[in-house]
Amino acid sequence: MQLRRFTADSTPAALGAVRMAFGDDAIILANRRLGDQVEIIATGNAEDASSLDQFMAEEVMAANSTGETDSAAGAALMADDPAPCTSISELSAEIDSVSVDAPALSLRVPGALQPDNVALSGAAAQSATDPGNDDPSPTRSESAADEHAQTAAQPIAAIPPASVEPGATTQSSALVSGTAVMVADDSASRQALSQILQAIEAQRLSFDKRFRGLEINLWGAHSPARSMHLRRLFALGIGAELAVRLVERVEDTVAVDDAVRLSLAVLKSTLPVARDKSLHEPGITVFCGPPGGGKTTAMIKLATQHVKQSGNQSIIIIGADTRRIGAFEELQAYGKLLGVQTALAHDTSELESLLATFSHKELILIDHGLPDGDRGIELPASLLAPQNDAVRHLFVMPATLQAVNAEALISRHCSGRRMHCVLTHLDSNARLGELFNSIVRHHLPVAYWSDSQSVQTPLERADASVLVATAVAMSRRTPVSADDDWLQRLIQPPHQLLGESVVGVTTAWSQNS
Repeated sequence: MQLRRFTADSTPAALGAVRMAFGDDAIILANRRLGDQVEIIATGNAEDASSLDQFMAEEVMAANSTGETDSAAGAALMADDPAPCTSISELSAEIDSVSVDAPALSLRVPGALQPDNVALSGAAAQSATDPGNDDPSPTRSESAADEHAQTAAQPIAAIPPASVEPGATTQSSALVSGTAVMVADDSASRQALSQILQAIEAQRLSFDKRFRGLEINLWGAHSPARSMHLRRLFALGIGAELAVRLVERVEDTVAVDDAVRLSLAVLKSTLPVARDKSLHEPGITVFCGPPGGGKTTAMIKLATQHVKQSGNQSIIIIGADTRRIGAFEELQAYGKLLGVQTALAHDTSELESLLATFSHKELILIDHGLPDGDRGIELPASLLAPQNDAVRHLFVMPATLQAVNAEALISRHCSGRRMHCVLTHLDSNARLGELFNSIVRHHLPVAYWSDSQSVQTPLERADASVLVATAVAMSRRTPVSADDDWLQRLIQPPHQLLGESVVGVTTAWSQNS
């Protein structure tokens, strides 16, 4: 039998001693806390796990033979619930990950080692006697061991108060307080380690960001093709984060023109596109967006398409934009031209009432402005439920919207909601690539796009290839600002800067001469 007892100041230290003695395949049979120390009984042989009762009996007999009154060697160990037979490698992994559960180690008891089954068997009592003694009558040690084993095997409630020694009560209190200290220590350790890991992760991300920035800054000297590739993407209006990701997807040995084409192909596959069901399935479609972004025009375009398909009796337009002056009057004018009924909601309750009144309509269009604090109408909860497939939300964004404003609007009004977007004003002098950054980052699918202010021109269904080609065409007719040109020169290869300087000096010399 290879059962051994290990005592240390902490659980990791005790487990380390067990590992040194039996290796990673050691089996933990019992554990407890003795004052400020932790005691573990372990073995290196799985067959010895069933010998725990014999080991306890020997401890009891040793304590009785030496006249000790403290039952820490036998009775207290038998009174404690032994831990399950656990591999040392598993416990070490739990300790390393700070997920060890101290109470679980002392409360989870296998069926074979339950307190009711810990009573010493006859074989165990026989092995504890002198082999040379032929007297069948029990000795004093045998009687004490049997009596102690029967007492330990009884339920706690069945032990009479008179049979509990004063030392046992003190030891039980110490065990309970020790377990509470272990729980508190483990909880504090987990919390402290969690904070340390979070700080390390934040520091790692900071270092990665700085090193990545240094690598990008060196593209001009070490990777001229990547530098020019990045500059071409910046000219399309694509933001730095998305542009760098696109450049890194292409090998630096590819020619610049081919690399740009490959990046545009990757952008096409990355750009999210959705199919709106407003013209094919009955339901409610809510249009929202910044003022002047073409929200009302886009909604009237969709209403015109529905009237052409299904007539003007199955549709209603509800105005819920109370911030813009003349918004409902504009809807009324378009409604008269189309023969479509219009209604105005002044608050959320009135909007709910109108939705209930016109629930028989095939298509309900709502012109909703973006709420700003107390101003504006909040949408009812029924329209915001993500599981309601009959409600569609379309967020209108003009191509003239700056990237920083687009990021703020999408983060504030589109996060956590099932929403598609409509890109408008594609006929203006703007860079559509600036909107791609926020669309890809927030995964906001594009449903429609429009390049005309006329309500007779229908909304075009979104196609990633068409959107990327439109962004390239818009960038060609949009001049590069002086600030953008200066920024792009920061990443331009040095030899090209030298070439431009030589050309400039030659031109100036020829003009002076």
